[in-house]
Amino acid sequence: RPDTRRAQGQPEIGTTAQGFSLTVLGAATPYPRPDQPCSGYLLRTPHARIWADTGPGTMAELQRHITLEELSAIWISHLHPDHCSDLLSVYQWLSNAAEPLPPVPVFGPPDWAQHVEAFLPTGRRGPLLVAQLEQPARSTISGHHPSPTDKPLRRESTSVRRRTRPLH
Repeated sequence: RPDTRRAQGQPEIGTTAQGFSLTVLGAATPYPRPDQPCSGYLLRTPHARIWADTGPGTMAELQRHITLEELSAIWISHLHPDHCSDLLSVYQWLSNAAEPLPPVPVFGPPDWAQHVEAFLPTGRRGPLLVAQLEQPARSTISGHHPSPTDKPLRRESTSVRRRTRPLH
């Protein structure tokens, strides 16, 4: 969902001349403090806006830099709450949007969906798309297009496609 507000041929606002920027949204650990969200980063390229780690408080900080509708994907490094708990806020935003929004692909460690879905309301189809990394150390998210076999996150049953190599 690239930003269409920029002038033709000009780098996106917030990116370098090479087309890449990294914004630290928060780095507090193990819990947020006033004006100090937990781990979260915004990676911007001319073609994607990726939220890496969704620690508590980072969704609010993210909105200082982009609109939530501009979000291309989410990447979770590991399942400690200070790195992933704002996924619940993303779920609430997508579930309660005035107009239906497309699911957001979420890349993360094996079984991330099962950990998160325990906190979600029952009986509601989830708007978080369980995505996979083909080669975790070398994968890119900017060109990801969800395939027909990717499954939306559901409380009642979730299918997560796994790879044999861990994301460590």
